[in-house]
Amino acid sequence: MTIERQRLLELALEHLQERKIQVEQELEQVQAELNASRSSTRSQQPKRTRRKRRKMTPEERKAHSKRMKQYWAERKKRERAESQESGS
Repeated sequence: MTIERQRLLELALEHLQERKIQVEQELEQVQAELNASRSSTRSQQPKRTRRKRRKMTPEERKAHSKRMKQYWAERKKRERAESQESGS
């Protein structure tokens, strides 16, 4: 490599390193602006309220209990039938 070419590459490298620093600074500024705008828009948005869970009346609770007892009874019956079939 000739001395002139080496010097040219050194100058190009210095310029690119300076440009890299400038680009990184610009990136930081843009990111800071984005973060600032995100936090300000979040604070401006109204808070969401959670929907309250509807409570069951005693009649609904009783009907639910009855359905679940029936469900589990049928499930146990099915499991017993399956275990007897596979055991035989």
